[in-house]
Amino acid sequence: MKLFNTFLADESGAVTVDWVVLTAAIVGLGIAVLTSVGGGTTTLADT
Repeated sequence: MKLFNTFLADESGAVTVDWVVLTAAIVGLGIAVLTSVGGGTTTLADT
């Protein structure tokens, strides 16, 4: 929680860019995992 509060208090643009890139990577990874798992469960359910 302290890290989040530090982020909110920091007005540096570089920190914001880092957080945007990190968040985009996490979201992209989550979508990739959900797509992979979703396809596998559909195949398993059809058999």
